[in-house]
Amino acid sequence: WDLSSWIFVGYEIVTIPLGLIESSRGPFANVAEWCCRFYWTLDVPATFLTGATLASGRVELSPCKVAQRYLKSWFAIDATLVG
Repeated sequence: WDLSSWIFVGYEIVTIPLGLIESSRGPFANVAEWCCRFYWTLDVPATFLTGATLASGRVELSPCKVAQRYLKSWFAIDATLVG
């Protein structure tokens, strides 16, 4: 899942600035854009289901604590970007 994140981030780092310059897009760009949207939309709920590594090195697997940690950290940014 993390490797997929890096691939999509890399793709968007290149294509978003190019989209500001070039308005014509081919079928690959349209499919890739929808794949990115789909992936990032799935990433938000998937993050609620993953564990979190604490500063002590212990992995927290409690769904409630993982959700609280995500809501306090990346959720606002993720929700803004996906929404």
